[in-house]
Amino acid sequence: MALLNVAEIREKIRALGPRPDPQEVEDARQALAASNAEEEKAARDAAERERLPLRAILQLDELHRLYGNLLKDAEALLEKNSSVPVKEEGQGQNLAASRLLDEAAEKKLSELNLCNQSLQLVPESIGRISSLVDLNLSTNQIEVLPDAIAGLANLERLQVQSNRLRILPDSIGLMKNLKYLNCSRNQLKQLPERISGCSALIELNADFNKIEYLPSSFGRGMDSLERLSLQLNSLTYLPPTLCEVKTLKHLDLHFNKLRSLPRAIGNLTRLETLDASSNFSDLTALPESMADLVSLTHLDLRYNQIRELPLSFGRLTNIKTLELDENPLVDPPLEIVQQGTPATMKYLAYRLEASLLKAIEEEKLRSSQQPSSPSWIPAAAQGWVSGVYSNITSYLTSPKASGKEDYLEQQL
Repeated sequence: MALLNVAEIREKIRALGPRPDPQEVEDARQALAASNAEEEKAARDAAERERLPLRAILQLDELHRLYGNLLKDAEALLEKNSSVPVKEEGQGQNLAASRLLDEAAEKKLSELNLCNQSLQLVPESIGRISSLVDLNLSTNQIEVLPDAIAGLANLERLQVQSNRLRILPDSIGLMKNLKYLNCSRNQLKQLPERISGCSALIELNADFNKIEYLPSSFGRGMDSLERLSLQLNSLTYLPPTLCEVKTLKHLDLHFNKLRSLPRAIGNLTRLETLDASSNFSDLTALPESMADLVSLTHLDLRYNQIRELPLSFGRLTNIKTLELDENPLVDPPLEIVQQGTPATMKYLAYRLEASLLKAIEEEKLRSSQQPSSPSWIPAAAQGWVSGVYSNITSYLTSPKASGKEDYLEQQL
């Protein structure tokens, strides 16, 4: 039996072939060690690349924390200033204001300025001054506006900024001629449900409050609104009805907690400036429909967590200023963004055209007998795509094509 086992083992050794010499073994061992070292280095490099966006998140979180502390300090200072006891003559000031209101009603004044008068309240009698067109109640200590303010049927401008207001009366929605409303620097947590009734409103400034949400119907019927400023609030969400304000030209959402922008934001075709900066870790992506903002010239997206701009951004041909600093951007690449707005927009336009050209060519390969327009393109978009395809073809065959920037030659 032992002899049989020896014979079998020798047969298996012969089947293995000649044994490598010691030098070959050593060379193989060193090559394997080098390969393992390269793999370890590649793994470390890959891990480092994966850590970069994580570090960016931590850095942004730290910035958010610092800014949050600054905001708390500012709010505390505002609260402190708001809680300063009224001087003894405060009641006298209120009485004086009542006399001024009576006088304004008698004289049918069109303007009344009660700014910085230490007022704590606004008398109900204010609703009797139907002749008023401009009312300034800013920089006082007013906590509540009376419902009677809706009696100012001809009022066009109302300034109540820098007070202690925690709420605006619902009756404000009855002021059909109101064009300018400034309620910034108060303590508002919401806007009244009926504010959309201010159908003549052109400008609304609600900056530096504590607004957490807008009414569900906000914007519906506000067919004259051109400027809306909501910076330095606590908004996490914008109602879709905001996108019904086709007249809107300027929208400021700086320093909120927005997680997203409405999908229908592209309906704001007259929008010229949009500031959605400093929403920090909350805002991570943008809707494709933003490419329909054909009038947009200034877009600020700094201090967010956006990694990629939508492919459709290549259609934003009127952009003059695009701010993208302090985002963990992957596409467009940082080296493109650092070259400024013109280079970034050129890259985005080229990226879109290259993608469309590739899609069209792939469709042609799949269906060489296909009629004039690919079936996968919506009928409403076929004309635009045909124009882009024509532009791409003429561009690629023109002498100018040889002068492309190096970064436009990169594989997308």
